[in-house]
Amino acid sequence: MFTAPRAGVYLVTFSYQGGNSPGEQTWVNLHHNGARLEETQHHTYYSNDGSGYVRSTGGRAVYQRLGAGDTLTLQ
Repeated sequence: MFTAPRAGVYLVTFSYQGGNSPGEQTWVNLHHNGARLEETQHHTYYSNDGSGYVRSTGGRAVYQRLGAGDTLTLQ
């Protein structure tokens, strides 16, 4: 969790590594004060046709206006 120390526009970046077995999905979003920021969504899907395990990496970089005390979480 990040809490903005003062109001302003922040450059926010995240990266992650996820893994999926056949039929599984992974969804990652930034949340601003608990509300999902749809424009930051990263989604991976491994179809049922595959076998084994797939790892993927991804990330985002966005500018976000925050007020003092606003929070950002990655979920």
